[in-house]
Amino acid sequence: MAANNNKAIYVLATVIGLAVLGVATGMVNLGSFNVSTGANSGGGGLQTPPQTTTPIGGTGFTGQLTMTVTHRDALDPTESRTETTNISTLYFKSTDGGKTFSSLGSGTAVTINIDSAMDSILYIATPVTSGQAFFIAPMATSDKNLNPRIVDFGFKDVTGDGQSEWWFKLDLHNMPPPIAGQTASNLTFYVQSYDEDTPVTSMLSAPSSILSISTTAGTDTWIRWEKTVAAEKAQADYEYEVKFNSTTTTLWDRGDTILSIPNLGDKSLSDFVESQDGTSTFYKLTLGGKINTANYVTTPTNGNTVKTIPLKVSTNFAATTSLAATLTVRTMTAAQGTGSDSDAVNICGHTGCS
Repeated sequence: MAANNNKAIYVLATVIGLAVLGVATGMVNLGSFNVSTGANSGGGGLQTPPQTTTPIGGTGFTGQLTMTVTHRDALDPTESRTETTNISTLYFKSTDGGKTFSSLGSGTAVTINIDSAMDSILYIATPVTSGQAFFIAPMATSDKNLNPRIVDFGFKDVTGDGQSEWWFKLDLHNMPPPIAGQTASNLTFYVQSYDEDTPVTSMLSAPSSILSISTTAGTDTWIRWEKTVAAEKAQADYEYEVKFNSTTTTLWDRGDTILSIPNLGDKSLSDFVESQDGTSTFYKLTLGGKINTANYVTTPTNGNTVKTIPLKVSTNFAATTSLAATLTVRTMTAAQGTGSDSDAVNICGHTGCS
């Protein structure tokens, strides 16, 4: 109990400290300060850049800037990362709006030079160190209560090593001048990330067969699939597929057959791409093939690890109809590889299937 109390006190102290810092620099309106809670408090779901990329404006900044980096778990702010060992922080300038980049340095407690050609804009890339099982959490990193100077983020090969990484665009207008006795201004950058919950086979549950479905047209049957995401971890889903082992599409109503996806909500199979292979019909919802387009399904500390993915099937069965419905969830790994798992459930208009 004492350890939990200490953790709660640490989190509260961190939040209060950030609020005071933001108010002191004039970047955060205390009246609008808010701490989100719940399953997506770490910025789960699709990672969408801020709606506006309009610069802060005001007095431009040139000169020396000392950068201090603080790494934290987006799902448990008491858990830290180590600069370079886990995640690297790289600083860049761009004079063509982010098309090409020139290195300014890397690391924490490092001083970089901001020149007039940068127009008070600094780019920061945060590649995960090879072999480390972490996802960068760009939405959580861009929380205005943490990094109020972030005006945009994206995913591309900033470093030129052939591997894309998350980048953040910071507006340095109205930077406070150096503290008395120092020659450089100071800025702390907070990087939020997720521990990867490596997908394994059988991560999806296996509901029992559903028998004796009514032969009334438009009958709704629910299949309750579940998958588990460990506490304080994330899985990055990039594709959801529903397959029926039949090409007779009149056995189900595509528009009224709905898959409920964590973070994304209810999706009718009309939102999926339909295809057939001669024996089965496939419906695929593809979010993209990179980690920047994935749906991050997360579990915060002490959160519910079970995520439901129910399918409502609207059927038009005869008394002898037997149909297998298969759900496949495909995922990205922190190393930008792929994984998947599938589970099939029989739904029948009679009692003879299993």
